[in-house]
Amino acid sequence: MKASRFYLFILFMMCIGFAQAKFYIGIEGGYTGATAVANGMGAYYGRPHPDSWEYNFKDMVFSSQSGTLKIEPFGGMNFGINFGAEEFYLDDYLGIRWGIGLGYSSLSQFVQITTADAISSTEEVFEFLDTSLSLDMMINLWREDDDYAVGIFGGIQGEYHYLISGSFRSHLKALDSFTYKDLSSFSLDGRLGLSVLIAEHHRVEFLSKLPILVAGDNKTYSVSVLSKISLNVGYKYLF
Repeated sequence: MKASRFYLFILFMMCIGFAQAKFYIGIEGGYTGATAVANGMGAYYGRPHPDSWEYNFKDMVFSSQSGTLKIEPFGGMNFGINFGAEEFYLDDYLGIRWGIGLGYSSLSQFVQITTADAISSTEEVFEFLDTSLSLDMMINLWREDDDYAVGIFGGIQGEYHYLISGSFRSHLKALDSFTYKDLSSFSLDGRLGLSVLIAEHHRVEFLSKLPILVAGDNKTYSVSVLSKISLNVGYKYLF
């Protein structure tokens, strides 16, 4: 119910954008880190705690009498295209922007087991197709006519992720109970960034995305449900 209200609100903002806003098309990419969320049997719905965000960037190490297990965080890259519209008010100091995105992300994870007799390691690579809807509030801190501006923005972004490759995908497809929704997951992220407008039509942005909640419907333990943090750079051309 909450998700449907979010998407209806985005569609409402899009209608406003079609009426009076400036349209844009852009590209965006950067680093993505993630931690796996274990969901057991059935659907999973969770709110990642900020204390867990650090594990997007540091190893988890478990020691016992038999040896040591080191799990590195998922790390990789993301790249995508987006389009949408933005509209400014109050002498162009306060604005609203909506966007639709299509992208690709690749994440890898390294696991090492150390015992008294040997050291073994594995590396897994997972690739996702991502689609998104976003809504931002924009504030210009400085502007010169309609040509140049420097500002900040913040908002929310709903994303759908589909696992397109990786050994875990093969494992899931081998299950008798497999359906393609087992490869799907959803996330709601917070967005915060810095935006620079150059010569009226060119917008350069530095953006961070932090997880608010993740959801999946997998029948088994799944790394397709991830809590992601992204640090991106983007460019948009405004018409």
